Amino acid sequence: MIRNLVRTCDLCHGEILSGKYRQRNADKLSPEITMILAANEGRDLQLIELPDGSVSLDTCLECYTRMAFTHSQLLN
Repeated sequence: MIRNLVRTCDLCHGEILSGKYRQRNADKLSPEITMILAANEGRDLQLIELPDGSVSLDTCLECYTRMAFTHSQLLN
């Protein structure tokens, strides 16, 4: 997510420093998406569903490495 021209992590809301940005697609029913929606309740947050049914997330390197991966994502 970009706020005031600063890219922030969709999971921890921290600023993503140069070189620490990772984009990841997550299933719309995944725990990460549920956590983001709960943390942003009452805000004007819009997640965009991609044609394959996943949601694109902007994450910092630390949150990216903590996210669960499915078998097919590990292979790609």
